[in-house]
Amino acid sequence: MSQLGVHFALSADDDKKLLSFRSEDDLMEYLEEELEETYFKLWKEQWVAESDKAWDAIHRALTDGEFDFDNGQYPLSHCIAGGRQLYSGDDYIVAYKSSKEVADIAGALRDFTNEQLADGYWLINRETYQAEVDAEDLDYTTVWFGIIKGLYSRAAEAGRSVIFTVSQ
Repeated sequence: MSQLGVHFALSADDDKKLLSFRSEDDLMEYLEEELEETYFKLWKEQWVAESDKAWDAIHRALTDGEFDFDNGQYPLSHCIAGGRQLYSGDDYIVAYKSSKEVADIAGALRDFTNEQLADGYWLINRETYQAEVDAEDLDYTTVWFGIIKGLYSRAAEAGRSVIFTVSQ
């Protein structure tokens, strides 16, 4: 799991369209060709948060040190990989969080400190994590975590849903 993660805070129209697809092929075409273009190329920066490769460590630090879609406690478990899985293939993760879930996640993250993140980080299972668990990786993870916290705060204020995507 070493690919680059991205969170998108969706407009109401994009949310409706994303949830309307009946085929995963159509969903992936929309994500790769339309949604990414809209949010990246048109620079709707306040609605996009990249997490580089830190998404894996962040998910593990917010849950129980492992990587699974349904580990940990809600709402922190939904910050990265938790939530409604919109794609079932092994080559991509598309995890959807409704606007209600986004509000819950943002509320939980609001008071979640970097010290708490570090406490969770040191619980990461070193046998299944694909990077070194060390102070340098923790610093890297903490920087990207701050970016994600900011997106959830803005998305909750605007009543937006969020999807997390990463190719594997």
